[in-house]
Amino acid sequence: MDISPPNELGKRKNDVIDLTSGSHSNETESLESNQSSKRVRSGLNSGRKWQPFYLMYSDHIASLEHKRNCLSLTDLFHAESNNPIDEVLLLDYLFDLNFIMEELPMLCDGSIPVLLLHGDKNVHSAWREHGAENEQSLLYAALSRPFFSWRFVNVKLTKEQFGTHHTKMCVIFFKNGVRICIHTANLLAGDKNAMTQGMFVQDFPLKQQKYTRSSAMHTTVIDSCEFEDALCDYFEHYTSNNGNTELDECKWPTHLAGLGRYNGKNDVIRLTAKLRMYDYSSAEVTLIPSVPGKHMVASIPHASHAVKDASNSAAIYPGDRYGYKKVKNKMLNMTPTSACTSDSTKISIQVSSIASVKEKGKYLRELICALSLPGTTGFTLGNGDADESWCHNTGLQIVFPTVECARNGVGGYRQAQSIPVNSENLYSGYNQSKHSTSAAEKKARAKIDAANVAAGTYVGEASAALYPHYAASLCVYDGSVAGRERLPPHIKTYMQYRVVDNGDNIELLWFILTSSNLSQAAWGVRLREPRLHIKSYEMGVLFCPQDFKTLGRVFSCTPNHEILGLSSSAINTADSSDLHNPSHHKVVRFLVKKPGNNMNTHSTTSDIYFPIPYQVPARPYDHRRGQDVPWTNNTRQPLPDSIGGRM
Repeated sequence: MDISPPNELGKRKNDVIDLTSGSHSNETESLESNQSSKRVRSGLNSGRKWQPFYLMYSDHIASLEHKRNCLSLTDLFHAESNNPIDEVLLLDYLFDLNFIMEELPMLCDGSIPVLLLHGDKNVHSAWREHGAENEQSLLYAALSRPFFSWRFVNVKLTKEQFGTHHTKMCVIFFKNGVRICIHTANLLAGDKNAMTQGMFVQDFPLKQQKYTRSSAMHTTVIDSCEFEDALCDYFEHYTSNNGNTELDECKWPTHLAGLGRYNGKNDVIRLTAKLRMYDYSSAEVTLIPSVPGKHMVASIPHASHAVKDASNSAAIYPGDRYGYKKVKNKMLNMTPTSACTSDSTKISIQVSSIASVKEKGKYLRELICALSLPGTTGFTLGNGDADESWCHNTGLQIVFPTVECARNGVGGYRQAQSIPVNSENLYSGYNQSKHSTSAAEKKARAKIDAANVAAGTYVGEASAALYPHYAASLCVYDGSVAGRERLPPHIKTYMQYRVVDNGDNIELLWFILTSSNLSQAAWGVRLREPRLHIKSYEMGVLFCPQDFKTLGRVFSCTPNHEILGLSSSAINTADSSDLHNPSHHKVVRFLVKKPGNNMNTHSTTSDIYFPIPYQVPARPYDHRRGQDVPWTNNTRQPLPDSIGGRM
């Protein structure tokens, strides 16, 4: 779950009052600067090429080389005169109105209808308390001008106490196409500017009618594809009658807003039908959605990948379309090369939150089995219960920021609250009450801790009591490779990789960019029925080399845009003279990007470079004397952060 830091959310009442008076908080001016939306791209254009995904732009990246491969939110909503934006659908967890007005002014002039589905449970009640639905109030006047054409709908999960609407997505309807962006950021200044975020973007054209064989007078529409079905199925869950979701609208008086009597549920139904108008056959990724509920799934054998199911069975069970089951079904239908073994490959999980995964990592083992290519796990679900050797057998790496990473971030400890991890989830025997002391006691202990740090004897509060599966798998998040050493991660990535080319390259066997953290609520947990129990709304994309048909952007809603425009030299992975002959297909390799690399094409292979924002392979934690201590947001810290703050 994302937790916004106090400087972003503050007290809801104060946020509302600040907005009505037109004053913006300057408490963290460096984080809320809006230079990226107004920046001149002089010097950034050269070397820009198509990428499978992008890192989000931040003002705190010093290197020109690292800025070249970044996208801002403003880039997403750029439109050209002959293809204007008709409508926008935003999905997120948290948002800030001041940030939206500054970062996305093109959406705040009343000309573009915007529907925001969000997970903030408190904002509507705070608005109503201050008169958001009363045209006589100052708040109504402040909101109705910049957000004249906006509709705010809170997605409430009525049956899941610990579930959230955590999806982060932009659906931008242009006159002649749609842009789908799946990303990892809340609509907050700190998320955009003080943390590392990722974005997948692809544009799709309108479906073209085609003649049927029977008669030239009759036409039919292009059939749907798996991407389209997964996308629309996800949105249909917002309005289904399963009782899991309630849409709470904050309505403006209809005569002033000019929107008529809109209804959040009807809007979602209408936009879901609108999504069916586009051709997604060029999609190069597989959507990995999660929707709350207890979904029927096929029985799962204990042995990891013991049965390579026919993918036909996936359509029979609803739960096979969501969470880790969706990934598992995809992996079962992939064929790794003979060189891919448990000894040669590693699983890397990089997240911004770790929920409780106790019982000797039982759930973690189940998740790793689902994520691994057949025959590469080195263990099965039926063994490994007695010890934690399975962590070493899989080469599992959980890449997670240390206390030093959070402390040295541009937003310090306060912004690091967006990386919520309770110490109880990482340490055995952690007693919360033991650490809940008075302010005077905390101050005295902080002095002792500081002295120990200076003497090199500080070992953290419980470094020796990490759960064995974390002690064996935690690795340091190091963003310096992408110029983001002061931007802690809010991005979430999962991958399986191996070292190739005599150690010169890291090949990704698959890669996931998602909003899902390491939790049962996000990925789902198998029940006995058998059912897959998911508590949250999430969305991610899975990249597989064999799914890439064209390397480059062959359709764009903004063909002249310097980043999201048409690729000057899009490459087909098949011989154009015989696209259906498998022997003529080039082998696509995913490689971790190095400075200066974007895409290489050889006679038999095409190399695509992924801009992974941290070191791969990641360095294992050094647990000696507390050298590397994982960040937890409920533990006091002995040293001040980069901006003088303390915890």
